[in-house]
Amino acid sequence: MIPWLKQPVARMTTSAMRMRFYVIAIILVAISVPFLHLYMDVPLSLAELAIHTLSITLSTAVAILLLELLLRIYLKRKTKKWSLSFGLFWLLFLGVTLLSFIVMNVTHDLLPITLDIWDRHIKHDLGAAPWKILPVILLIGYILIQFILRYKTAQELADLKKLNQQLQAAKKGIEPPDNEAKEDRHVDVPKFVLPYKGETLYLNPAWIIRVESNQNYCSIWVASNEEQSGSSYMVRITLSEVLNQLPGNMFLQVHRSHIVNIAYASGLVRQDRNYQLQLTNGDCIPVSRSRIKQIRQRVLSP
Repeated sequence: MIPWLKQPVARMTTSAMRMRFYVIAIILVAISVPFLHLYMDVPLSLAELAIHTLSITLSTAVAILLLELLLRIYLKRKTKKWSLSFGLFWLLFLGVTLLSFIVMNVTHDLLPITLDIWDRHIKHDLGAAPWKILPVILLIGYILIQFILRYKTAQELADLKKLNQQLQAAKKGIEPPDNEAKEDRHVDVPKFVLPYKGETLYLNPAWIIRVESNQNYCSIWVASNEEQSGSSYMVRITLSEVLNQLPGNMFLQVHRSHIVNIAYASGLVRQDRNYQLQLTNGDCIPVSRSRIKQIRQRVLSP
């Protein structure tokens, strides 16, 4: 249960995204009030029902506004963006619901017509906070979560498309060498020096496809023909030592255990909630979510 509550609904939720959620919530509340009164069999005229719906909708809007103001005060001390989990969503949703009931009580005391409507609720044994509306409240929360998930997926796919376009732009000028130019191309590029089986191995970085670490060892895949299905070397070296030798404009760390040559990158794809980088030799490399922003800013920015 706890892992599910900690699961992210949306990462880095901006104020604009929250406003969209609030609008959807207020619309759902406004639509649900007339249907609820039909379900609870509370006799109201059309004018009374309209006023009652407006009163509850405004109470919900005021509650959301108060919560948003508190949230902005909190975020001002940290960042304008905010990560949202399932547990935090339901906690805030509960807070808005309780706050809206408080605002509604104040509104009913100020407006005689709404106070009369509220008295009718009490006569029908519905009370100030009827449990009959609990399923509707939970349904509204569920619809909002689905909206967040769909919006989040659409945003991630749009970002992924843009990132792939930037990736293709970054590849220009860093294309892998062909066999005909093997002898004289990239002669000015410093060689990658590796201790391998008691000898010293010198590799042209342009021919390295990717590097994968396993504790104190690294496997290095090197292109050796046009199909780029070359040999691999396992050497005793750390990934940080590899990064120190490789040119930063050509290589990209996409995971704590993986470095790739941008020239051999085909494109980023999404697998469920995870990202993978497809290479031209057919390999698929996992990409950490925490490095997506780093990839965009440090390497793939136009």
